[in-house]
Amino acid sequence: MGITKTTQADEFGRLFAAMARYYHDWARQQGISYTQLAVLHTLVRQTHCTQKQISDEWSLPKQTLSTVCKNYLDAGLLTAAATDDKREKQLSLTAAGRALAEPLIARLEALEQHILTQFGHERSLRLLQEFGELSRIFAEHMEA
Repeated sequence: MGITKTTQADEFGRLFAAMARYYHDWARQQGISYTQLAVLHTLVRQTHCTQKQISDEWSLPKQTLSTVCKNYLDAGLLTAAATDDKREKQLSLTAAGRALAEPLIARLEALEQHILTQFGHERSLRLLQEFGELSRIFAEHMEA
């Protein structure tokens, strides 16, 4: 067997994937999918947005997201209102959707806050700044 060389970019990719996996696993423990979590999280935070906005924010496939939103609409957890763009609808949580989503997202926020407190406020701020700059540079070169 040959020696495997790992680059810094490889390590970043591994760590990013691990962070996403933690959220996938947490969602599964709550009895929902990561995509369902993304929809509920976004609509608790923003009160209304389009499927495209959720897809862009969470880097989710449009078809998977469409299926989740349709199921939530059918279950009475979401409403959809027309926008200027006839292809898009503004999604919002219904009262039943809020009753489901708000406690779920509150539990996630409490867990995240516990983790970030343990990591440290100053370290968290530095990490966000540095990651933001790294992301900006990646975008600059990957979109070229």
